[in-house]
Amino acid sequence: MVISCQDGQLPGANVREKLRNAKKFGYDGVEVQGWGLKDDPVGRLTEYKREAKTVGVKITAICSGNRGCFLAPDPVARREARESVVELMGAGHDLGGAHLIHVPVFGKPQVPDLGPWKSAIEIEDEMLVTELKAIAPELKGMKSRLLLEPLNRYETHYLNTTDRAVALAKRVGSPNVRIMADVFHMNIEETDIAAALERNLPWIDHVHFADSTRKEPGSAHTDFKAVVKTLAAGGFAGAVSLECGLTGPAEKVLPQVAKFIKDLAK
Repeated sequence: MVISCQDGQLPGANVREKLRNAKKFGYDGVEVQGWGLKDDPVGRLTEYKREAKTVGVKITAICSGNRGCFLAPDPVARREARESVVELMGAGHDLGGAHLIHVPVFGKPQVPDLGPWKSAIEIEDEMLVTELKAIAPELKGMKSRLLLEPLNRYETHYLNTTDRAVALAKRVGSPNVRIMADVFHMNIEETDIAAALERNLPWIDHVHFADSTRKEPGSAHTDFKAVVKTLAAGGFAGAVSLECGLTGPAEKVLPQVAKFIKDLAK
């Protein structure tokens, strides 16, 4: 299990300082933002690739950042999604196998409900599976995987549980399309977080950690002991990554959280 945090949580004036602080605070990996990663004039992608090797941390994932939307009625938006997802996954491959975290759609449906023939969600399922099957040949051989992320019902109408995400990934049938789990969203949508993780663990490559208040693990009431125990017992070899606010200065809180997770894993 790789202990990771997001680059935005790390103090530092540049990529090198951020990655060095990650290592100093007890993290094995860093999750980076995907927005502008490929076309950043500063060359963030090159910096991450160079500095990760120098510092000795793993770039675990790219968090979102694609243009367009697979579930948009506009074919131009769907084409942009196909092109930019493949592009970002190529960047993840170059970073040593950083997976691309993908939320299919936020908010309400962009397509109409055509019931009783098909509901909006049934139409979206067909659209998403079709679009992902279309790009699957381009992903073949990549070390990076596309990870579908379920969110809670207040952020998206579409994909809310790990079971739903796994069902869609199975329909695509590509080894490069899998899922991630976010403990904060699971706290809202799953009746038993540990059971959902155990049931779907063969399909989970990355896990976001945030407590029930969306602050760091251990700061509220989510049972992270059960979560980490389930991951460890199942031989989870992916990354657990902080996606949360912090209740204090990063220099103080991040080392405490890394120790908290490692102690639970023991």
